[in-house]
Amino acid sequence: LRGGAVRGERSSASPSRRSVAAMPPRAISIKVAREEDLSSHIGNDGFYFDLVDFDRVRAFQIPDNTTMSRLKEEIAVEFSIPSQFQRLWLFCKRQNGTWRPVRPFSTEENNLSMTSLHKLLSRTFLFLNPDGVKLFLEVLNDSSPQNLSNDDGLVFLKLYDPEQTQIRYIGMLFVKASSRPSDILPKLRSLAGFCADEEMELYEEIKFEPSAMCEAIDANITFSESQIGHGDIICYQKSSKSLSHHAYPSVEIFFKRIHDLKAVVPGEQRKILALEEEVARLKHQSDLQTEKANMECQRFKRERDNAVRQLNELQDQNPQIFLEFPITNLLQATENFSGLCKVGDTEYGRVYKGIIHDTTVAIKLSRSDILFQQEVSILRQGRHPSIVNCIGKCSEVSALVYEWLPNGNLQDHIVCANGSTPLSWQIRTQIIGEICSALLFLHSREPHALVHGDLRPCNIFVDANFRSKICNFGMLTLFLQPGNHQPALTARLPYLDPDFLTTGELTPLSDVYSLGVIILCLLTGLPPLTIAK
Repeated sequence: LRGGAVRGERSSASPSRRSVAAMPPRAISIKVAREEDLSSHIGNDGFYFDLVDFDRVRAFQIPDNTTMSRLKEEIAVEFSIPSQFQRLWLFCKRQNGTWRPVRPFSTEENNLSMTSLHKLLSRTFLFLNPDGVKLFLEVLNDSSPQNLSNDDGLVFLKLYDPEQTQIRYIGMLFVKASSRPSDILPKLRSLAGFCADEEMELYEEIKFEPSAMCEAIDANITFSESQIGHGDIICYQKSSKSLSHHAYPSVEIFFKRIHDLKAVVPGEQRKILALEEEVARLKHQSDLQTEKANMECQRFKRERDNAVRQLNELQDQNPQIFLEFPITNLLQATENFSGLCKVGDTEYGRVYKGIIHDTTVAIKLSRSDILFQQEVSILRQGRHPSIVNCIGKCSEVSALVYEWLPNGNLQDHIVCANGSTPLSWQIRTQIIGEICSALLFLHSREPHALVHGDLRPCNIFVDANFRSKICNFGMLTLFLQPGNHQPALTARLPYLDPDFLTTGELTPLSDVYSLGVIILCLLTGLPPLTIAK
């Protein structure tokens, strides 16, 4: 009908056509999205679906008679990308409501005006934007295919992180329709920073209205069989098998949840997601703690059984044999018991540091021959890993030669004396276990239990590997016998069993009480007198 009307009014229409020709060209809006727009929009302000928010994309206002070549020149000025490195793709709205690049413009189309180009494309693409043209700018590089074939497909990649509950844009990739997704897995791992053998899941993002639709991709069938081509979006992530404790372990679940929240105020969406993720995190943390507690319980049971086994083995051993050192060895090791070599002075005796046969040792001169004989008699009853090892003795001067424990006593570590660093929780619990093991050994002796009687941090020493060993055990009873001087009770009082103070009788439970005070000192750092009160 238009053609007939024009032909019927040929003579009278000439002036009108001349006036139309004289009219200025109409301005149209051309929006050009770049990869920078995709990466800045996806995952921000609640924008997760599709590729770009065109409301925030740079718009070019150009005359409708402008050619594509001229548009490329303006783009080159605006974005500093030379025309020869530009490949422009047509963005169209699909029937499912999503906006995707559908095909690049050909060389021939570069010389067409926007009006002619719009008419040409309208014959093929029914969902062009009536208010303007939307384009995607691909920046060509050495790896870009120059001449695209029907087997080439441009796909866009998104990465989902269930731990952060976040999706971000990773990049774009050309794939062959005849190839399989399994072929690009190494590239996807590299882009995401995953290790080479990371197990992954791939999904195709299809639509989000009226409901979110995201389908898993079979990595072993071709892209063509999966109907994946130009403009399609592949979302991928680590395997959700190990992520079940998260609120949204997979892309599919996350998309559906985001869609359900679309009616909520955007600012509140994040709060809801954060709360749900926190609930999932706390539940997972609780499960892990329960599992860890069960594992610790099993470990303690194994250690207990092992300790009992070691105890039985130790009790079956022959009495310990001591080396007998001549006094010349001790005098040489201590520079004639010089004050420079003295490292301790207690009621039990003076302690010196020395070297005998190229071995660093601790040499204790007992206060009396009775103390010396008592200690030798106790030490002969057997060895234990958590009791200071006695190497030998020198009867001439009532001296005992012990292994050297370089980290001093536990008391100094509790109060961080001499600038020492606080003990870690692992070492503290290890020390508690070792003291328990030593007491179990002493209290299980037959026919009578051995009671330490003076269990204090100053009588617990620490070796180079922070293994604890007790010393000075079984000798407090000598101080309690008639005729002997009374021990200094001020330092011992916080550790002494109240029942012992009442009855004067040392029992294994006296050691248990002292152990309890030591444990609380290790756990709280409070002074022993405060704990005792």
